[in-house]
Amino acid sequence: METKLKESEIKFQLLFDRNPVPYQFLDQKGYFLDVNQAWLDTMGYSREEVIGKNFSEFLSPDFESHFEKNFPRFKAAGEIHDVRFQMLRKDGSLIFVEYD
Repeated sequence: METKLKESEIKFQLLFDRNPVPYQFLDQKGYFLDVNQAWLDTMGYSREEVIGKNFSEFLSPDFESHFEKNFPRFKAAGEIHDVRFQMLRKDGSLIFVEYD
């Protein structure tokens, strides 16, 4: 049983790491626990620059208060729908993000 659980964890980690869609894991307060390589490539940051930082630090200033207000609701629901915002890449450019 323990071996099967470990194999499942490895498969999940590989799917997360190799997925072409940017993904992140945030804790209950919005701090990064993990991001995949697609997220890093899209945003231009290194893993060390992201892990442990709050998600709001990577948002366009126009969206910081929206995140702080709504994140607890999104986290409690376990999913996000119909949300649009802008994130700040390392080079200073903005990227439009949409969750349908």
